[in-house]
Amino acid sequence: NLNTNKLKLVELDVSFKENINSVFNNNNITHMICCGYQMSNMIDKNPIKASEINIDKKKEVQIIICVKNNPQILQSCLLSLIKYKATDLCDILVIDDRSENQENMDLAIAHGASYMRVDNEKDIFNYSILNNLGAAFSRRQRKQRIICWNSDMFPTSEKTISNLLDKHIKNKSALSGSKLLYPEETVYKSVYPNYDHVLGENLKHAYGTIQHGGIIYAPIPPAIKTSKSYAYHPLHHWRYHPADRYMANQDMPCVAVTGALHILELDTFIKEGGYGCSLASTFQDIDLCQRYAEINYPIWYLGSETLLHAETITMKAEANLHTAQYASDQLIYEYLWSTTSRLTNLLGIPTK
Repeated sequence: NLNTNKLKLVELDVSFKENINSVFNNNNITHMICCGYQMSNMIDKNPIKASEINIDKKKEVQIIICVKNNPQILQSCLLSLIKYKATDLCDILVIDDRSENQENMDLAIAHGASYMRVDNEKDIFNYSILNNLGAAFSRRQRKQRIICWNSDMFPTSEKTISNLLDKHIKNKSALSGSKLLYPEETVYKSVYPNYDHVLGENLKHAYGTIQHGGIIYAPIPPAIKTSKSYAYHPLHHWRYHPADRYMANQDMPCVAVTGALHILELDTFIKEGGYGCSLASTFQDIDLCQRYAEINYPIWYLGSETLLHAETITMKAEANLHTAQYASDQLIYEYLWSTTSRLTNLLGIPTK
């Protein structure tokens, strides 16, 4: 539904890990379409310079926000980033996956962000592919770090982003995350009046509590019916506990943090292949962390810094699709990790 009459389509056969450096071989990229494993660059006949698509080459960090429809949520997110001065330190890239109209594009441009549209022939919101494309864009713009940022997340002060980046750099971390809280009731009512939260009626008990205080692992019956062992699955530590829980407010090295906020060293992210694209919407964040931990890249949980995260906002029309996609991702994650000695060895869990 976008006006692309002035844009010319150029097909590229791209393997992300091997060819990421060649994806953006000029400064004229304005939009991108992804169809399966084909990426197509939409380049204007009158090339637009990088400086004209809201890129500040002096800023070393790019915040990547993936969206599909729901312009009210994106608007609230962008306004909060501007209000709390995240844009003083970071450029913002909005990646739009098959939205039904161009409202998200208009919002991105109006708030000084760059915009990329991605069209996928499969009816799947593949968070991994979207962020990997954002990483390729950021590499071309010479960014040193990216922040993968969920669209339903907000800073809590003007110092939040700068403090997170300072601590990430001080710790020489390859990947960092922070403490996340459920917003208070007034935020939900003002930002999400017409959406059904994954917690349903139980959301009223979660207002203002911890949503993510790090990651722990617990044995559960596996989805793989042929597996004879438990599956060790990642869970959010301190979920629903009071916001002032002491241990949740500490900074510490760890094995994994949730992908609602991932601060990533871009060179390392690209070197290790980015997010695993077979994990479309779930577990790709934990998979990346565990791959990092296997080869001793530092990962930090920054509990001294707080963000508000509304977690999964799902419209009823998409609920079945989300459920099916989660089941697929869970099976793949179990095959890769949670039913294997690969994970128990990483976590130091005795197997006998």
